[in-house]
Amino acid sequence: MLLSLFVIHLCALAAPGPDFFFVSRTALSGRLRHLVESASGVAIGILIWATLTLLGLNLLFERFPYAKLVIMTAGAIYLLKLAVDIYRSARQPLNELSASGEQLQNVLLKGVLTNLANPKAVIYFTSIFSSIPGIGNSSSLISQILVLIFIESLLWFFLVGKMFTLARIRQYYSEHKCWVDYFSAAVFALFAGFILFDVVHLLMV
Repeated sequence: MLLSLFVIHLCALAAPGPDFFFVSRTALSGRLRHLVESASGVAIGILIWATLTLLGLNLLFERFPYAKLVIMTAGAIYLLKLAVDIYRSARQPLNELSASGEQLQNVLLKGVLTNLANPKAVIYFTSIFSSIPGIGNSSSLISQILVLIFIESLLWFFLVGKMFTLARIRQYYSEHKCWVDYFSAAVFALFAGFILFDVVHLLMV
């Protein structure tokens, strides 16, 4: 059962999203400490969503749908802010960016908020948890599941970020930083747009 959960969650983690772009760009711009903080922040965000789902957050969203809309809107605004920050620093050379540390402050918190920006994680965790028999009656099983999800998420994003610290990839980023950052900013803005589109759609239903 835990093995099945491991495989399913790995497939979900492998799908590129805001978390992937946040960790990879942080790894390219910062040091190992920043990579660890970014991966840890995203993993903590995932753990928070998983825990809240087990506590019945999905039922709360069903009863108070506007609470979900507020969280979705706030998440979209945060992703748009990240997009603007990346866009503004796109023309700043990598060595100056690393030296100033402007984009590398509060990386752990930014990682948490980047993941929490998308409440759709509740739907994902609800779907996989509902397929696990007896999950609501075993605190031991719940603990094992949460530990597995956190460690797997942390290791995955650390390895993803570590890949982007390779000299060849980092050199490519240094030479093409402007366009890579423009692309990253567009991706974050696009994800924010998707979330806002869902908000509008839910309001019209």
